[in-house]
Amino acid sequence: MNMNIRICGVVFCLLTLPLHQDATAATAAAQLKAPLVGLVVMGDIHFHRQDGGLAHPSLEELRPFPDIFGGVVINITWEQLEPTRGVLHTEAIDRVLGEMRTYNQAHPRCPIGARLRVWPGPNAPAWAKNLGGAPVSVLHREMPISVGRFWAKPYRDAWRELQLRLAARYDSEPLIREISNTSGSSITCEAMLLPGDSRSIKNLLAAGFTDKQYQACLGESSADYAGWVTTRVEWPCNPYRAITSGKTQADPEFTLKLMRHWRQTLGSRGILGNYALAKPLPDHLLVIYAELRRLGPPIALETQSPGGLDWEGTLRLGLSYGASSIELWSGTKFGGIETKTPQILRAWAALFK
Repeated sequence: MNMNIRICGVVFCLLTLPLHQDATAATAAAQLKAPLVGLVVMGDIHFHRQDGGLAHPSLEELRPFPDIFGGVVINITWEQLEPTRGVLHTEAIDRVLGEMRTYNQAHPRCPIGARLRVWPGPNAPAWAKNLGGAPVSVLHREMPISVGRFWAKPYRDAWRELQLRLAARYDSEPLIREISNTSGSSITCEAMLLPGDSRSIKNLLAAGFTDKQYQACLGESSADYAGWVTTRVEWPCNPYRAITSGKTQADPEFTLKLMRHWRQTLGSRGILGNYALAKPLPDHLLVIYAELRRLGPPIALETQSPGGLDWEGTLRLGLSYGASSIELWSGTKFGGIETKTPQILRAWAALFK
């Protein structure tokens, strides 16, 4: 499929426009798909720590536990979707949607929905990584990866075009209930997390990175998903870390402004959350969770890596903050859901009822 969609003549200004309900979202409020509810399978994400790593979305992790989970994440990379600019390849997504239809027919008591998560960063196509200059070398947990100029207009325009193409194809798909906001992501799918080591910061600054440009990218990201009219947009929030000075400087107040802007702009179409839920919460996340509680649902969370995790206590904590869904890690290496019995998982799913 080749859909040529261009965005032009529109200017967005970070957090300086009046905060108002998005007109498109307001007119489509009655048609909004229901958010995911209950336990959600995060899926395999090993691919994201390497340049050009490919996702292999499936229902493999969920099948041993029928009638327990409320949803799955369809992980897919930008490179898989658009290896050539303007030409969309959606075979992997369509295959999982077919698996979901078969599963839901067999399990009508507990059908599942999907959260679509597109990974840029090291998993962006080569043409996107070269927009405005050569790819930038950074580290992710001491592993070298390369990223494009994710903060700059040429890259951002290309990403926005991709989202419009995807929305044209899938906004009317009832199984895709949510899409993750991964605009401007670099080392993970969480955009507010920037590389924090000195080498990465030096390389980013040499490539033209500024916090001002990047903050504009984050603040305007809701416009990237304007085509997703009936599909909710989920955004994980972390304390922002400025790096223009050459070292990381925490700026959690900027994140709080982003959260308020997101909710006031998208209303109930915009889901807020965090991907490091644990009991107890790390101190640096307390201000984020306090704001989640203040802003209220819809809220979607993901647990931190499950090594040493108090699973049930963590789930109960997430529910106390108003989460409608909580993603659980998979993978036996991490002690994920495959290491739990159906009885345990069913008891955890019952906490949402």
